[in-house]
Amino acid sequence: MPYVFKNQVLLLYPFDFASNNKIAGYIHRFQSEQTTRKHFTSLWGDLMGHGPQIRAALVDSNQTYDYKPGFQYLEEYIKQADISVANLEVTLAGPPFKGYPQFSSPDAYARNMKELGFDILVTANNHSQDRGKKGLVRTIRILDSIGIDHTGTFQDTTEFERNYPLIKTIKGTRIAFLNFTYGTNGLRVKHPTMVNMLDSQHIIQAIEKAKKRNADLVIPIVHWGTEYQRYENHIQRGWAQLLADLGCDAIVGMHPSCGATHQNDSK
Repeated sequence: MPYVFKNQVLLLYPFDFASNNKIAGYIHRFQSEQTTRKHFTSLWGDLMGHGPQIRAALVDSNQTYDYKPGFQYLEEYIKQADISVANLEVTLAGPPFKGYPQFSSPDAYARNMKELGFDILVTANNHSQDRGKKGLVRTIRILDSIGIDHTGTFQDTTEFERNYPLIKTIKGTRIAFLNFTYGTNGLRVKHPTMVNMLDSQHIIQAIEKAKKRNADLVIPIVHWGTEYQRYENHIQRGWAQLLADLGCDAIVGMHPSCGATHQNDSK
């Protein structure tokens, strides 16, 4: 895997966590220009919650849910990184638990992800609004109660202004994690809740805010592209160029649900 230095573009399309261990985690080492400290940031794909996954996680003896067995061969890789990030592409809206097309998974899913070693879950994706305003709010509150960092969706503008962008200090390097989605499957986001959309003005403001807060690295995680397509389209290339021109250090792509291209661009 290549080093990623400042002002380079890195397009990643990890596999999702849908079934049959069809999973890929991309582990990259980021090095700031201002420091010789090195750290590993592990960038994983979409944490999905289809019906068969929900049923497989059910523990019959006590009617609870346990997702950890499905990650038994991945846990060491998740934990070896200084920080591990994944996309929570379900809501935690409570029962009834359902898969596609409008996901709601047991709270145990997120709790198990923290136990496995994930440090950040991004939540802006096309399923953020699957269970409406109540589902979005409950998802945020469950993540807060578990004590896992998250970004991408917000209960209101006050929470957004206070918590976004999410900045983590890792071995002396301040990393700002941004998160955007192309849409929410046509479902309207109801006031006062917020889902970070791909919008040029919003992107500019977020990057400026990250720099004002002394971020050494700015890493946008973008939900975009066409499902099951291994190559980026012209729309993605346009957004990627904008993000690069604005000084982002790495661009992480989610959503296609298949392995795809990545590139380095030092221009």
